[in-house]
Amino acid sequence: MVNSPPVGQKDMNESWTPYAQRHRSYFSEMNPKEFVKAIRHYIEDGHMVALADVAVGNGSDHPFMKLVGRSGLLHDIAAYAAWNTSGNSMGTAVSHAVIESYYRGHSSDTLERQTRSRAYYYFRLIEDWGYQAVVREDVIQHVLPQLGASYYELTHVQKQVYASIQSKLEQFIADYLQEGSPYQFRIKDVHLPWDRMFEVGFDVLIESGTNP
Repeated sequence: MVNSPPVGQKDMNESWTPYAQRHRSYFSEMNPKEFVKAIRHYIEDGHMVALADVAVGNGSDHPFMKLVGRSGLLHDIAAYAAWNTSGNSMGTAVSHAVIESYYRGHSSDTLERQTRSRAYYYFRLIEDWGYQAVVREDVIQHVLPQLGASYYELTHVQKQVYASIQSKLEQFIADYLQEGSPYQFRIKDVHLPWDRMFEVGFDVLIESGTNP
């Protein structure tokens, strides 16, 4: 399934564009509720669903993903990507889906493989949705100025920035991912591999068992 943009590259918005400032076609040419109903139909019909979320660039379509979460379908989707360009996102979602579809029901499948696959799925949600569409701009606008840092100048307050990102990602997980999940999530080793705000790195640890 592809949550695609209603406009060409020139008018396509970024993940950090305020929703009310999106190109008018995002409101007149898209029907996210109908799209979510289609996802539900395919899942309930027994199909494996991979979601390429490319309606906006460099991150998830935050309002759309909140709708997916409220629909109760988030933990039934097999693969997801929404990072960087449309090509990168679709290639990531398809490649994960190919691997997942091969092993599902295969005699060689193992619980370890399934857990790693889900960990990667949730990694994509946390990075592409949590960091790129929600946390990154929040840190840029509200944390970096207080620390005397900027998008490319932050190594002198690296520990504080990393701690802020981790805290905000943990809050994102609590707000959007944990409810209804068969896993408990933890993230560790949050860092910015290129010493700038565009990319983020971290490890996802998941354990079976939902919240009481």
